[in-house]
Amino acid sequence: MSRHATLRVALDPDRVGELLGADVRVTRLRHKPGQYTVAALADATGPTGWLRLTPHQDRAARDAERAARVGRRVEVVEADGLVLVHGDLWTDPRLARVLHRAADLVDASVVVRHNPLRRLVLRRGTTQIRVTTKAQPDVHRLVPALAEESLAAAPRGRASSRVTRWEWVPGESLDAISGRGDLGARRAGEIAGGLLARLHQVSVPAGAHERLPQRAGWDDGALRATARGLAEVDAELGARAAGLVDRLPAAPVGAPVLLHGDWSSDQLVVGEHGARMIDLDRAGSGPALRDLASYLAVEALRTGDPEGAGAAGLRTGYEEGGGSWPGDAAVRSASAAALLSRAKEPLRRAEPTWRDGVGRTLGLAEELLR
Repeated sequence: MSRHATLRVALDPDRVGELLGADVRVTRLRHKPGQYTVAALADATGPTGWLRLTPHQDRAARDAERAARVGRRVEVVEADGLVLVHGDLWTDPRLARVLHRAADLVDASVVVRHNPLRRLVLRRGTTQIRVTTKAQPDVHRLVPALAEESLAAAPRGRASSRVTRWEWVPGESLDAISGRGDLGARRAGEIAGGLLARLHQVSVPAGAHERLPQRAGWDDGALRATARGLAEVDAELGARAAGLVDRLPAAPVGAPVLLHGDWSSDQLVVGEHGARMIDLDRAGSGPALRDLASYLAVEALRTGDPEGAGAAGLRTGYEEGGGSWPGDAAVRSASAAALLSRAKEPLRRAEPTWRDGVGRTLGLAEELLR
């Protein structure tokens, strides 16, 4: 049997619907060649559950056992020489125990987003609940000045290090409203740059930087792992990605600032309150370049232009907000690295033409590294 048999089934929406007997689609997946493919499922109303396709009966049995431990059950189906396990969101193999322990908090919540084996985002009234498999940094406790600046969604408590509550910020994401009226890419970049500059200037107490997750300008090891992962499903794309990683200089080391950790136009909500950032569960300490490059990479993927109006606006907003813009060469390298870190996203989003999407991402990184 092919090491990618599970992936081929997961990428076939008709076959998935047939096997599950439901009108659902795969929204996100994780593939380990020869072992399994795990996918998030959704219908017209939103996220509904997950599935795992595997050739190994014992792995399917472990999933069933995990669900039973929290008083739930999963369905197990054999087809195409594979075992398919599927269940509702509360039986996600890595999140089930965490969710069970926080049942009084998550019950009656509306599901916003599900990334299988990683995270679940819920909404309950005016509160957002983030459930993750990894501990979330307690950034507001470590950096009290962050709350005083009113830059971001306010924390509303922690059931544990992996279950946190946040203010639900009303409004629309900058990504959603960019392009409406006179809010073009440049103006959107200015808004994002100005808010980010304020974050990077938040006063961090002595010793707090060391207690926050440490983020480098980019992670060479993680980029090489991404290239290897691509090579497992497409040798040509993997070799191309590895060649681009080889062309990156050493990651720059600069004075650490408080980082958002996943900065882009969909991490910023605009409403009557003005502009505020959300989703600080990946916050950390590191060079400002990392957040800047994150925004620029997502903007390049959105527009196809890695140095267009959005990039110019980000720089203007960041500098006018008091931030110090790194050198152009460093920004280009960091943006290329941020693109490479996202090279597998078209596959993870279960796009039927994922190879074209990966190629486009690599092409943008190549453009920046010329």
